[in-house]
Amino acid sequence: MNAINELNALPCSLIITDVYGKIILLNALAKTEFLAEHSLIPEFIDKLFPPASRIFLQTHLWPMLRKEGQVKEYYLKILNKDNVPLSVLVNVSVGTYSDSPCYRWVLLPALQRASFEQELLKARQQSQNYAQEVSIAKRRLRNILDAAEDVAIMTLDNLGQIQFANAGAIKLLGFAETELINQRFERFNKCDGLTQAGKIRLQQQLQKLSDARIPADYLAEFETQLQHVSGKSIDVLLQLRPLIGEAQSAPKQLLLLATDISKRKQLERLQNEFVATISHEFRTPLTSILGSLTLLAQRYAGNFSDKAQKLLEVSINSSYRLKHLVNDLLDFGKISSGNLRVTLEVCALKPLLESMILEHQYFLKSKQVTLTLCMPETPIAIQTDPQRFNQIMANLLSNAIKFSPNGSEVIIAVKEQETNLIIAVEDRGSGVQPAFLDRLFTQFSQENSASNREFEGSGLGLAISKGLVNAMGGEIGYRPATPHGAIFWFSCLK
Repeated sequence: MNAINELNALPCSLIITDVYGKIILLNALAKTEFLAEHSLIPEFIDKLFPPASRIFLQTHLWPMLRKEGQVKEYYLKILNKDNVPLSVLVNVSVGTYSDSPCYRWVLLPALQRASFEQELLKARQQSQNYAQEVSIAKRRLRNILDAAEDVAIMTLDNLGQIQFANAGAIKLLGFAETELINQRFERFNKCDGLTQAGKIRLQQQLQKLSDARIPADYLAEFETQLQHVSGKSIDVLLQLRPLIGEAQSAPKQLLLLATDISKRKQLERLQNEFVATISHEFRTPLTSILGSLTLLAQRYAGNFSDKAQKLLEVSINSSYRLKHLVNDLLDFGKISSGNLRVTLEVCALKPLLESMILEHQYFLKSKQVTLTLCMPETPIAIQTDPQRFNQIMANLLSNAIKFSPNGSEVIIAVKEQETNLIIAVEDRGSGVQPAFLDRLFTQFSQENSASNREFEGSGLGLAISKGLVNAMGGEIGYRPATPHGAIFWFSCLK
């Protein structure tokens, strides 16, 4: 667009004159407003004004222009296209046109100016009303959030700094609001024992905020411990979801809900301590029984009748199952009470998986199940506790073998992601019924709990696996395989 077209596009009348008042240019609106059809443009600008206005131009405006270089907001009468005087608001400023000095005259009808001022006042009043409504809505929302005293509600920015905290957060942590705002939330996350995973998982959620593909209904939920201002530990359930602004460019935040579950955890600890005590009491006599039976089987193997030998084998197998149950109960008690210790170290993944496949070769013979490892050729290292990793894999592999039909295949697949990797164990069994999914990783839960069920088990393996995976900062889950079967997966830190 050239200069003349730009001037013609202006929503106001514009006249350009030389320093003596000789008209150089009228834009399109000025011609329409002040010139009759087919009339010629006058030579000087004062010809557009009635006599009284011409006198005012000579006595006031021109001297002011030559002295100050501009005139601001003077009301004058000008002749419109019908030769009728019209009140206009005049603004004049010095400038250049075609490299020559000039004056730019901007003429706005007084009626239009008044209408504009009315619109401006109206818009200003609407803005004030809107601001008042927003303020009332913010106070109402604050009152609603503060009324939820049993739930700590906070928002975190992408650095993990607290931007908002309701009364529930102040009550839960014992700090004043001014002490919470702009503090990193991890400061209040207790980081010893099992709870070190809470800090890791929070950092993972903050990293996900930068991912534009994260759905608005995404929800992460896990248990951890926070620290009260007094130093006391608080068991909490954390729920994290992205809080996305209305504008696409608005910074993403994390909505954090923390629910105090201390009373429930205390009851669970009492229950688990009781189970652990009983389990310890079982372990000593069970060790003696198992040792005696094993000694009999080894030393006097040829001295028993076939019937007695069969009874001895049944007794040894039953003792081993009872020993595994006791060990599972003790492990689950440690996980639930927060006394489980995990030590993360960098380990090569492939040797860990290969050793677990080798360990399970004995169980494969009776069912002729094949274990297949699918993973990238490039070496992969993970952060894990090797002993606990083996325990998780042992639970998943033994389940997969147990529920696989004879002659089928169990696949261990590894998939790399940005900050972690996924290890999946897939079998060709019947899978998990949808009605049972909610209880899949809870203790003592089995899809078929009848006393005459086909597969034996304590119902603790998946619950223990979940506790161990969470303790190392990962997640565990299930999805059905295609066309049938089950896929149990868990994530590890890279």
